[in-house]
Amino acid sequence: MKKITMKEIESLEALQAKISWFNTTIGKKLLYCLPVILLCISGLTIIKNWGSELEKHPEVQWGFILVLVLFAINTLVLASGAIYTRKAFFQRLNYERQKGRPLDSLRGFKTIETNIMQTLNTISLLALVSFVTLAIYVPFILRGGDLVWMAMGITLITLGLGLAVKSVRMDITSVVGLADFFTPSNHELFIDKFFGDIFMYHLDPVTRLKWDEFIAGIETMLKPEFVQAVQEEEEGEVPVSFALEKLLYLHYLEYSDVISHDTVKEELNEIMQLSRPKEVPQGNQATEGSPVGKWNLDQGALIDGHYYFSSEDFFKIFAGMKRSTPSFFSIIDRLQLELIDNIKIMADDPIYLDVAANEVVAEDDEAHVIVFLYNNTPDAKPYTIHIFAPGFEPEALSVKMAVEGRGSFELPQTTIPLMSSETEDVIGIMAQLLKNGDALWLTLEPRKRGTQTLQILLTDEDGTIIEGKTMTISVIREVVAVVKGLTSKLSVLGGAAGPILKQLNLF
Repeated sequence: MKKITMKEIESLEALQAKISWFNTTIGKKLLYCLPVILLCISGLTIIKNWGSELEKHPEVQWGFILVLVLFAINTLVLASGAIYTRKAFFQRLNYERQKGRPLDSLRGFKTIETNIMQTLNTISLLALVSFVTLAIYVPFILRGGDLVWMAMGITLITLGLGLAVKSVRMDITSVVGLADFFTPSNHELFIDKFFGDIFMYHLDPVTRLKWDEFIAGIETMLKPEFVQAVQEEEEGEVPVSFALEKLLYLHYLEYSDVISHDTVKEELNEIMQLSRPKEVPQGNQATEGSPVGKWNLDQGALIDGHYYFSSEDFFKIFAGMKRSTPSFFSIIDRLQLELIDNIKIMADDPIYLDVAANEVVAEDDEAHVIVFLYNNTPDAKPYTIHIFAPGFEPEALSVKMAVEGRGSFELPQTTIPLMSSETEDVIGIMAQLLKNGDALWLTLEPRKRGTQTLQILLTDEDGTIIEGKTMTISVIREVVAVVKGLTSKLSVLGGAAGPILKQLNLF
């Protein structure tokens, strides 16, 4: 196999990223709009009986020409996007394998690869049919006649194939570039670092490798006094884990418009030495073998020739998490409320339990249930979680777990502010809670539509029920997906049937 260089990868990915940007922002819209416009003009031509004397209506001819030129350009860009995405995808795969990092062995990678290849094949077929459409419309514009029926039929097929395209967003250089082809179905059942672990499992396998390198870079930026304070408070703990919980929580507060960007910088400067943004190299690229650059909020960290995990990147990932696992943010928000309004009660409670799940889920989707536990005693204690979920698979589940103790950390007995430079605040306490707490992340598959009841019981090692939660989940049919799929199939069938019925003089 030919040795692949970073320079080749960078050049290919930069081109692919530009094409992906066009297809995402403009191309996908034109993919739907242009066939509809063509159908409208063609239908008007048939109704007005202009086909036999099209040369007498130059405005119609020029209308066809303008739409067809745009149609041709958009089709070429879509086709080149499919070609370069396939090439960039496998070039990156081979490059990482040469470095000793076989990406295709990562959990979830095969799912992404299959979904992307199916979409690229659909786009390739769409491009072929589009060129056939152009080949039929051109002689019709020049000579008129009944070719318009066949052209309309092929256009309908083009529209149907366009509706069948899942997504055209395939940018390997973006943290969410493959997010449309990935769902966090592959994840651990037990969650130790609450925010950090769940955040990581929402990253596609390619981006997850960048996350590992990002963590290694962040660890070198931690201030010695912060590292020492963490190690003194709880022996054996990893300081970077606490730093990541705080970093992610701060970004979430900014994402929720609770705090400003400057406040995030001030808070992070307490625990790490942030670097200033540097001038981005041409094309946002670096030289082969460049190390992870110092991270800053506005630019991110330089990894494999591109910048990753800026504040904007975190916001994009949060938006995807909100769509797939809204229950996670429900837990975070309720913990914040408890710390602000009921921190004294939490400080006296030996065990804190909270449960959240998708309140509405499509029947062909998955319901993410998250159980969060905070053991408010110094040492670990055994508990059992019982889950009863009729209407889902699995219907029942019991999980024994040793919930981590809080160590020497103690919740304040008095009200604390959200943030403060002089006293303990919610932001600092939350990082401790999220790191010391344990969680279960369950994925349930709906089996019946309608409102289903979910029950979660917490018992001690003797089987005594300590606490329980009951909630409902509405399992619905995804109407938009059904309509889109049905419309796609009807368009293809209608496009194929139209010219045939015309030849049979049924029109």
